[in-house]
Amino acid sequence: MKLLMFHCKEFWFRVGKPGLSNKVCPENEEKKYSNCAVIFIHIEPKDLNNQSKVIRKAINNITWYKRKTMVEVVILHSFAHLSDEKADPEESEEILNLMLEKLKKKINRVDLTPYGCFLEFRMHVFPTPISRVFKNL
Repeated sequence: MKLLMFHCKEFWFRVGKPGLSNKVCPENEEKKYSNCAVIFIHIEPKDLNNQSKVIRKAINNITWYKRKTMVEVVILHSFAHLSDEKADPEESEEILNLMLEKLKKKINRVDLTPYGCFLEFRMHVFPTPISRVFKNL
């Protein structure tokens, strides 16, 4: 699993067309967040064999990042472009949903962008060293 974490002054997205043939997307739905951490998550095939360990590491990294940046909300976003190897989409969605449920027990506000949907988005990232962190788990 790879995490690319951004500390954003603002994050806005609008849902577009489905990126997966079996998905129905809430087209044109929009959301806007302030003082947030946007976590781009890439799930690889090897993560499927070690789900609990990888999820635990990801949650530890995300909660650490939230503490460091003192954000109000964490947004998880599936981003299958951080590696050449991609896990099966259905299994990736399962892992993301597990992560979301476990994070909700540790973080007051956590959200997940619509899985399998193309998004139009805008990010205003703070100009600090901690505002961009990459983790290879």
